[in-house]
Amino acid sequence: MEIFPCNNMIYNYFGKRPIESKDGVSNHLLIYHCLDVAAVGQVLLQNDDNLLDRMRRNTGLDKEKSLSLITFFLTMHDLGKFSEGVKNGIGNIIGIHHIIGLNLWPQIWQEIWQENLLGLDKSFNDNESNWKDLFEPWFHSVMDHHKDFNNHPTDNRTIYFTEENIATAGCFVRESAKLLLDINSVMPSIKIRDGMHVSFKNISKWLKELTVWSDWIGSNIDNFQYCTITKSSPTESIKNYWDNIALPTIESYGNRFPYR
Repeated sequence: MEIFPCNNMIYNYFGKRPIESKDGVSNHLLIYHCLDVAAVGQVLLQNDDNLLDRMRRNTGLDKEKSLSLITFFLTMHDLGKFSEGVKNGIGNIIGIHHIIGLNLWPQIWQEIWQENLLGLDKSFNDNESNWKDLFEPWFHSVMDHHKDFNNHPTDNRTIYFTEENIATAGCFVRESAKLLLDINSVMPSIKIRDGMHVSFKNISKWLKELTVWSDWIGSNIDNFQYCTITKSSPTESIKNYWDNIALPTIESYGNRFPYR
């Protein structure tokens, strides 16, 4: 049973606003912005064999599976924007969206764990806390894409999020996992072993930098036009946008990435 069932509330959150794009659209759905950034990160990694190989060696997965896993985590970089304060345009909350996003980790992890969105090989190790500790640095790294966590106090409360906010964020995480991860093949080859937590923490350092670059490029309206398509189900919208807009947009640049 899904912890956070999906519904059309996912279309009520915006990742970028209110600048008018070339097409006259002034808002960009949050789910689409998250996919833009993930698409950029995926293509950047595909074009950086050295970095992808370092990440592969630390995960113990092959390149394709490492790429899928990292791309999935990139989709979560702006989960803090599912906050009611951000949704309502409260300035001081918008400015710390990446910081308050950290508060969602316990709920997001429960979605990942109970639905086994990563296809974890629990037969080898079913200790939830071990798995959670393994991936927590990655979540922290994608959230720190403005690289200023040290300048702001953090807390472990979810006061910034309503139950609906949390449920919608969980819905997006689940749909992103369905899109990007083959749960039957991505993760079962990972087994928690000595040194594994250190290896994953090493990756988190590179993942933070990758998220910073990906968010910068993916936030450029000249690269990704604003879009508010809301006519289909969340599953259909996310897959359609990824396949037909996010990936083709960044792939069209080839090796000429749109650094501005």
